[in-house]
Amino acid sequence: MARFAFWLIALPLLVAIAAFAVVNRGPMALELWPLPFVVTVPAFLVILLALLAGLVVGALAAWLAAGVQRREMRRRGRRIAALESEVQALRRRVAEGPEPAVSRPLAIGAAAGRR
Repeated sequence: MARFAFWLIALPLLVAIAAFAVVNRGPMALELWPLPFVVTVPAFLVILLALLAGLVVGALAAWLAAGVQRREMRRRGRRIAALESEVQALRRRVAEGPEPAVSRPLAIGAAAGRR
């Protein structure tokens, strides 16, 4: 289903990009300011590269902004793992049954002195 949805969106998008490239084939002169030369490229290339640069910058900004959430999720994951191991240890102790009563030695001298 996901593959079908991908092609349902990607195919019309690819057709639109191809049509855009065919319509905007005219030359465009780019002057790269600090450099002393001018580059002539098709107009669609300039526009599509600008869109691609915007997508990359946006994706990088989103990834950096989500860093706090990723760090918090890692911290919570470690906490959950520690709690699960503690629960397993407690379940093993309960399964073993009640612990035998610990016998404490009586202080005979102290008990005799109270009489």
